[in-house]
Amino acid sequence: MQLPKIPRRTKIYLETGAPEGSRNAELFQAALQLRDASWPRNIIDDVLFRRGKLDGLPDSEISSCITSVMQGGARETIGKDYDRIPKLVRQFAVEHPQETTPVVYALDEGDKVPESIEDPTITFLNAAFSPEDRVQIVVGRKNEEGIEVPNGASPTLPVHLWIEKIKSKGGKIQDVFPAVNENGRINQGMYVAINPLDDPKIGRKKRNVARFDHALIEFDSISTTQQWQLIKKSRIPCATVCFSGGKSLHALVRVNARNLEEYDARVEKLLTHFAEYEVDIQNKDPSRLSRLPGVIRGDTGNEQTLLAINLGAKSWSEWENFTSDNFPAIVTQEEFYNEDISEPPPIIEGLLNRQLSLVIGGSSKTYKSWTLLDMAISTANGTPFWGFDTTAGKCLYINFEIPEYYMRERVKRICDAKGLDIPSENLYIWNLRGRAQALEAIRPKFTKMMANANFAMVILDPIYKTLGNRDENAAGDINSLMNEMEHLALETGAAVVFATHFSKGNQAQKSSIDRISGSGVFARSPDTILVMTEHEEDHCFAVESTVRNYETPEPFVVKMDFPLFKRVDELDPAKLKRAGGRPEAADVVPEILKNLKKDEWTDQPDIISLMTEKGHSVSTIKRQIQKAVGESRIIREASPGKASKLKRSDKIKIKL
Repeated sequence: MQLPKIPRRTKIYLETGAPEGSRNAELFQAALQLRDASWPRNIIDDVLFRRGKLDGLPDSEISSCITSVMQGGARETIGKDYDRIPKLVRQFAVEHPQETTPVVYALDEGDKVPESIEDPTITFLNAAFSPEDRVQIVVGRKNEEGIEVPNGASPTLPVHLWIEKIKSKGGKIQDVFPAVNENGRINQGMYVAINPLDDPKIGRKKRNVARFDHALIEFDSISTTQQWQLIKKSRIPCATVCFSGGKSLHALVRVNARNLEEYDARVEKLLTHFAEYEVDIQNKDPSRLSRLPGVIRGDTGNEQTLLAINLGAKSWSEWENFTSDNFPAIVTQEEFYNEDISEPPPIIEGLLNRQLSLVIGGSSKTYKSWTLLDMAISTANGTPFWGFDTTAGKCLYINFEIPEYYMRERVKRICDAKGLDIPSENLYIWNLRGRAQALEAIRPKFTKMMANANFAMVILDPIYKTLGNRDENAAGDINSLMNEMEHLALETGAAVVFATHFSKGNQAQKSSIDRISGSGVFARSPDTILVMTEHEEDHCFAVESTVRNYETPEPFVVKMDFPLFKRVDELDPAKLKRAGGRPEAADVVPEILKNLKKDEWTDQPDIISLMTEKGHSVSTIKRQIQKAVGESRIIREASPGKASKLKRSDKIKIKL
């Protein structure tokens, strides 16, 4: 394992440490030198934590120092050589061999490729090179198969001379290289060497590369929309991003290597990083050609366009830090305001977008799984769900509980009830009954399976099967589960949906968000919460929503017309079912009065006993009696040591 050169003083510090009184200062200086030398972030953290702890510094001071240094930009490196590894680092390398693993990103079709930047050719040259850089531009030609390929040797000129020639031709590079066929002038695809060259006489050779500034990254197996998202979300430090006029985008990635060996290592890291997306592995040569924007490609007739300049991380070291800790950089308000951020595509209008989360809460055996399946089928087909419009998209239903045969029957029954054809090309069922594990254990498998599938929604049912050893009543445990769901949403680009149950007992007196059983995190972490509470009408449920990113919809009622819930707008969602079917507390007084006479006293305990037999609680009856006494509807007589007596008042009319 080789690492970029660092000053002798820093090497001595790593081996021997610092005396008390200078420990913090030496740690800070060492962090600066390691950062400037572009050491990998994971090695910097490990080495400096080891050194700092050996010197007696607390973890908080070490962490604060490293974080402070890493937020600054790297200064110019001290040289192009490599060092022998200090002993402390060799120990780390043995214990933590550095490996680059492929990464999966959430990709969908909702983020459109931008329009071409104006004056693309000159803008491209200025963004990728300096004015004195010698750059080769090559004209395309069609081969025997009709595929456009580079036309061989071509002039190598300083960038400022290319720009002068382009401007002299009205800003069009193709007019610098005119071509004619039997139909007259034609536009040609063109190429540009990705790195500046030394000797224009030698031409485009690896040994003639002046600086190893750029690597070329391109993909062919995913759509251009997904390629654009992949380039943005990976935050690779791109000097330029161009559309090739075919089926791929070309990204010139700033690797800024100091020599060929470092260039090869950084290119290999990029190719490994994107291995899940069939990145073109032929682009390893630093003298390779890329498509030049601003011309018409000869074999497709499409324009080669410039989509972006200076995209992603500001430098290779910043990108390495990002990939090592997966934390985004701190940005200024201006940077945040100007950042290209797209709204996640909608799934259920007014309720849910991709990359967000939704929970349905309801009592036990209230058809929550049928409701989730209805939501998946509705979204897969772009048909309304409970009166909300949906955008058709691919939905994955992960079934941990229902046997496959019965799951298939449920899908059939719901599709028949909705008048939908079977099968839907957007609906996917993953039957994992008997294979459920803690979500953190199976999330990587989910992510890998869903990596490039462009799912709009994934439903986990039932969620308790993914708890593992968690306690559903412990806020910390459920918070970690919700974090896993957020990771799943971000990694796959899909919305994550699940259902959970109410706590025991009647829910009518509780706030809707407090009816869900277990830790309150269940009801507060998701972006959208749908709470289904029993209505006083049979087979009906009041639906109350809490929505983080939209205006919250008004409550409404759904009625089970098996196998579907259907919206019933004429019912009042405020009329919730009470325990034992009893009326609301304000209506209990007339029932008490029916058991009292004007001219006879009745012992209060007898009235309480009679009313509790009808399903009312003791506290409610006492409270209602007190209310009626205050309104002079009931007369109460109380004597010390004796039971209170009640009778109807004859002073006012009885309110029935």
